[in-house]
Amino acid sequence: VAFHQGDSALALSLLKWIKELGGCPEHNLLLVADASVQWNVALDMIAEGNKAFKNTGLITTKESVSGWPKGANALWKLAAQHCKDHHTAFLWLEPDSIPLKQGWMNEIQKAYNARTKPFLGRIYSATDPGVPSKMMSGIGVYPENAIDLVGNACDTDKAWDVVMADLIVPKCEHTTLIHHFWGQPNLAPTFSDVRTPQSPINTFTLEMIDPEAVIFHRSKDQTLIRLLRKKLLP
Repeated sequence: VAFHQGDSALALSLLKWIKELGGCPEHNLLLVADASVQWNVALDMIAEGNKAFKNTGLITTKESVSGWPKGANALWKLAAQHCKDHHTAFLWLEPDSIPLKQGWMNEIQKAYNARTKPFLGRIYSATDPGVPSKMMSGIGVYPENAIDLVGNACDTDKAWDVVMADLIVPKCEHTTLIHHFWGQPNLAPTFSDVRTPQSPINTFTLEMIDPEAVIFHRSKDQTLIRLLRKKLLP
């Protein structure tokens, strides 16, 4: 789980939600923090992670890398290098990637174990100008040597998932377990019980999520967690 000071509250909320879903007691959590994160915030994250996972570790950038996409690129590169050093594949999560049901991590693990390609993620068609026509959702599972496969793709002014797309997509096992809908800049999806003609254009309902999905990305305003809590944990 990668985060900076600005979205640390969202990351903490994610960890609490994971615990409410029963946690992931068979899995380890790696917190990947920007150097700007305050130490008391990091301690809260570690404490919450330990309630939901077998073990919780924390790594940080040597110095703060602010802004998007450079900050996100630096965090991914840090995580990928760490996982290479420790010989482990990893599921990349961001504070706005929301698990949808109990047992979600085990389903991801099962799909990754059955894969025939190194990466596991949602392959989707992109229509934005200047980006590849096919991309893998950044939220996905990466092999332990991911940083070797993508080289220095992170060291650019473009988002790492955009730069890596042509390298990753041919090596990616498509999965419907991850529902990726980024939305528009400054207009992330929001969730409501119902959608009406008067609803904002970025309004989703639970019925609009792929029924096979166990993770939805992206939700930044807690509305998805609130609806899921009401449905799954009344």
